[in-house]
Amino acid sequence: MYLGHNNYVVPIVVFQHSCVFLHNLLADLKDQWNELHEEDEPDSAPVAEEDSENSSNGIHGM
Repeated sequence: MYLGHNNYVVPIVVFQHSCVFLHNLLADLKDQWNELHEEDEPDSAPVAEEDSENSSNGIHGM
């Protein structure tokens, strides 16, 4: 495969090495990656529990 000038070869090789490194890192984590990812995500948005008609906050008279 001809890649052209040497200016294009170095970034491609660096990118390939980075991909291999990341793949090996994630392969070593196995299922731990899913557990770490789930801990960072919030379960859901907070739910407003007070009645909006009786609330003293917000816009009135509409």
